[in-house]
Amino acid sequence: MIEHPSLSIPLTKLVRSPENVRGGERTNIDKLARSILSRGVLQNLVVTKRDSKGKETFEVAAGDRRLAALQLLRKQGKIKANFPVPCTLVPDADAVAASLTENVERE
Repeated sequence: MIEHPSLSIPLTKLVRSPENVRGGERTNIDKLARSILSRGVLQNLVVTKRDSKGKETFEVAAGDRRLAALQLLRKQGKIKANFPVPCTLVPDADAVAASLTENVERE
């Protein structure tokens, strides 16, 4: 079993990945946001590291709805922009597989 590093990443450094296999509309984000506010983020977001124009960001390969819920909480002023988000860092080669696995396991 391959272990990937876990780390806390400020919310402002997280962006939606164009490689995320879950397409379409994000649903029930407000409900998930309320859950995160009361219980915290229970499952790490899976991310890959990006450097764009000297700015370090992390693309969310799995956990797109959690990211949207966190962004909603930030917009509502319920969490700070630099809120530490639990993440698992994976290589680019593993990002699509992680996204697929999470979505298959959900069903």
